Amino acid sequence: SAPGQVFPVVIDVFVRPSSQRTLLLKDSAQEGIEFLKGVPVFTSKGSRQVKWIYQGKVGYTKFIYLARIWKKAKTGDIFKFNGEITVKAPKTTSFPLLGNRQITAMPFSWADTNTDHMIDDEEILEAYDLLSGIKESEQALREVELLWSAGGYRWDLNKRKFQPVDKGQGDFSQNHSTKGGR
Repeated sequence: SAPGQVFPVVIDVFVRPSSQRTLLLKDSAQEGIEFLKGVPVFTSKGSRQVKWIYQGKVGYTKFIYLARIWKKAKTGDIFKFNGEITVKAPKTTSFPLLGNRQITAMPFSWADTNTDHMIDDEEILEAYDLLSGIKESEQALREVELLWSAGGYRWDLNKRKFQPVDKGQGDFSQNHSTKGGR
């Protein structure tokens, strides 16, 4: 994701057997990541960690939060995440969160999974699958939809935001900046 841009973090939890339970979920990030909003709403939010206490029917449950890489991040900066889930069943057990545990500051939209400066049909469908129905993510989806509709995008280094580019306008990968490269 690009510096200053919002991106989603999705944590899929599967507990078996599916039953009424209480679980604790914690995720932390190193300095340079700003936590914004969580679904469900965070129980606790600090500058470097978010926490949930979740009570209810647990089987497959999804926790999502929106975060942002600081605007002052430089291309190539890597930010790491570290989380765990704790469940009592019958004794208390904690497990580390697995999967992709880092993000790199790059001039690409979070939804552009193949980093080709275009949001293709598969990528926008995936973005909607991840975030549809989550009120807090409507703006992030609108931005991705705008880039998808245009056919491509460029990272504007001066404005620190994505600029939609029509497919017929050539190379999307170059920064729209008078200050030079990425």
